[in-house]
Amino acid sequence: MTLHTLTTSIARGIAAVCAAGFVVSAHAAERTPPGTSQVGVCICDTPGFCETTTGAVCSNLTCFYPPAVGQPCNDGNACTTNDQCNSHRQCVGTPISCTNPGMCETSAGASCSNGSCTYAAAIGQSCDDGNPNTINDACTSSKQCVGTPIPTPTTPPPTAWPTPSPPPTVTATPTNTATGTATWMPTNTATLIPTPTQTATTTPTVTFTTTTTPMSSPSGTPMATPTPTKRASSTPTIPSTVPVTLTPTSTPKLCVGDCSGDGQVTVNELIEMVNIALGSADVSTCLAGDANGDGEITVNEIVTGVNNALNGCPAT
Repeated sequence: MTLHTLTTSIARGIAAVCAAGFVVSAHAAERTPPGTSQVGVCICDTPGFCETTTGAVCSNLTCFYPPAVGQPCNDGNACTTNDQCNSHRQCVGTPISCTNPGMCETSAGASCSNGSCTYAAAIGQSCDDGNPNTINDACTSSKQCVGTPIPTPTTPPPTAWPTPSPPPTVTATPTNTATGTATWMPTNTATLIPTPTQTATTTPTVTFTTTTTPMSSPSGTPMATPTPTKRASSTPTIPSTVPVTLTPTSTPKLCVGDCSGDGQVTVNELIEMVNIALGSADVSTCLAGDANGDGEITVNEIVTGVNNALNGCPAT
């Protein structure tokens, strides 16, 4: 048998093996002598997408490659990861999970595009805008955290008090009060022993006019000339004037507005006077505010109280 005949027989045998479905290694072609034709030889070393040469078979000079299950691949989708071949020779990846929203975003309805997740605005969701002067921070449709400014406390305006005016001038009229007791003696000599009392701011001299009757106690009026008379047969001699020295006693001056009587006028006492003047309080709560004793408090009395608060109560 010549070499050409042997080579042809081997090639036909290999073709028969491929036709029977057996795998033929590329080494068979390598053993083919140079210059010989490889027509009819099945060499399975060019698998397709998601195919593998491992386990490939040849039938009717056609190679059949099994799927490369688990083999890394690229499904062309940027929104998937870990792309792998499956048993259907398909490249399938795991979709990117859009579950990591940012501030004022929500994963509800999130979608992926070009490998990036797009999240919807979490409108009304509680947040923190980082401003200590706001409250009720919430997300807006533009994915911003906005709070409501804390209201600034309103300071009430200061109470406007009436402009103090000079207190009214009060002229005191001293009142002299004196009493006297006259005793008629049997010697026809009448002795008048006055017992005067006086309330005044001065020291006046008072002269009594007395009509005497035996064993009687007449009362005298200051600044009069006495004309004594009696029913006895004799006319007693009675001094025409009886000098009386009165010791005055001073009445403490009223401090208008000093409701508590502690010698000073406070703001609370002024407010109490205003309440009485407006009719929201009874005058009995501050009798010192009713200077003229008419049962009510007037503006002039309030002004006097203000002056006493500013300048102090008058000296007693």
